[in-house]
Amino acid sequence: MENNNNGILSLILGISSIICSISGSMLTLLGIPVGVVGIIVAKKSLDYEPGNSIGRAGLITSIIGIVLCSIIFIACTACLGILVTGFGML
Repeated sequence: MENNNNGILSLILGISSIICSISGSMLTLLGIPVGVVGIIVAKKSLDYEPGNSIGRAGLITSIIGIVLCSIIFIACTACLGILVTGFGML
């Protein structure tokens, strides 16, 4: 029963990480640690029962959340850098 709870928790954390990535602002930075915790919980769930589909879904959503948060953070940082320099490099 604990394994299923870990799988559900990892899925919730993965979905939360994706939501943080698309919400913008400083929540994007919050999505990365949430996704990492989701991966850790999903790995615990999959170690206990390798065929757990909910744990696997939690792992996938957590990875997607981390990737989206990273891409959006890098893009926002690049845009801010361009705005600060006054478009001098264009």
